[in-house]
This record gives sequence, structure tokens and C-alpha cells, in this order.
Amino acid sequence: MMGAMRINRPIVLCDGARKLLLSALLLLLAPSDILAEEPGPPSSPAPPSSPAPPSSPAPLHRIDAKTPAGLQDLFRRTAEPLPLVSAHRGGPQAGFPENCIATFENTLRHTFAILEIDPRLTKDGQIVIHHDATLERTTTGRGRVADHTLAELKELRLKDPAGNVTEYQIPTLDEVLEWARGKTILVLDQKDVSVAARVKKIEEHQA
Repeated sequence: MMGAMRINRPIVLCDGARKLLLSALLLLLAPSDILAEEPGPPSSPAPPSSPAPPSSPAPLHRIDAKTPAGLQDLFRRTAEPLPLVSAHRGGPQAGFPENCIATFENTLRHTFAILEIDPRLTKDGQIVIHHDATLERTTTGRGRVADHTLAELKELRLKDPAGNVTEYQIPTLDEVLEWARGKTILVLDQKDVSVAARVKKIEEHQA
């Protein structure tokens, strides 16, 4: 059992665990201290003459294993099934591009999920999250990711699955690791970033 101390850290898996998890369907039966839906804002009745306030975003469905030991606890084999949702490239849909932090947020507003993402190296040795080796399909840019600096890539905008340009930028692995803290489990796919480089980033962020 976990102690009373809470350590909010993103939990990150690399390629071997990905194949184990992608076939599952829905996170329903994990311990309640690991799964948590954010409480919505407190509601107060508006005066009769006031216009209805704008609706608040839905709360996030959080998977917070807290520590590596907590993650092992979550996946420990028991007699009970543990179905899982793995959101491929974060769960893109209309208006929400793949491998995009806004898309990750949108996915967690609908369900508990782990997020499969795709780290790639830039020309100046930074790590961004982008599936394809080239930019045309998912961004407003052209050419190879590896031929652009991080600053150049940040000038681009991401496209949703239908090819519509959005306001969103390509995120870095640093940004995603910080965003994921206390929210979900990340599965880092194998692209052109070495295992050693991925592990180094995980350790830097104490993920």
C-alpha cells in the first residue's frame, strides 16, 4: 500500500511496455487512489436576472501512480482484469492535432487514458514530439524535422487529422513531461531518439 506522502510525478514507459498495453480497452478497475477525476468548480445559483455563465471545461480523468512503486502496483497481476485505453499519438480528432498538449488534455477530459507519443530530434539536438520524420502531413512546415532547429519548428502550426491548421505548436519532450506530472502515464515510442537520451530526459524531470 502507498504511504500518506504524495509525490506528483509523470510516469513514463518506453517501447517494451507499449506493445503490452496497446491492445487494452478501458481503465476501470485500478485502485481509487491512482485514478481520480478532478472536482469541478463549485456551483452557486446565479441571480434570476443574470445571464448564464459560460460552461467550464470538463475535469481531467487523472492516472497518478505517484511513484515507480505505485506504477508497479497498478500493473501487478491479480485475479481482476485491468482494461486500459492507450491514446495513440495522444488521441487526435477534429480540431485537436496528434502529439499536441491540447489534445492530451482533451483526451483526459473524456476518459482515463495513457498517452503514446513520438519523440524526435531537431537539428540543434532538442527533442520534440512529432510522429513523422517530415513535416508536411501534420504541420504548416516542409522538409525533415531533423533539418530544422527548435526555434524554426516553434514557428509552425499543427494540423488536425483533416488537415485543418490550428493554433497549436509542436511541443518539446520537456514540455510534455512537465504537463503530464500527476495526470497520466506516457509511453515513448521508438523514433530517432536513443533510449539513453530518453532516459536522461526522464531522469532530469524525475518522471
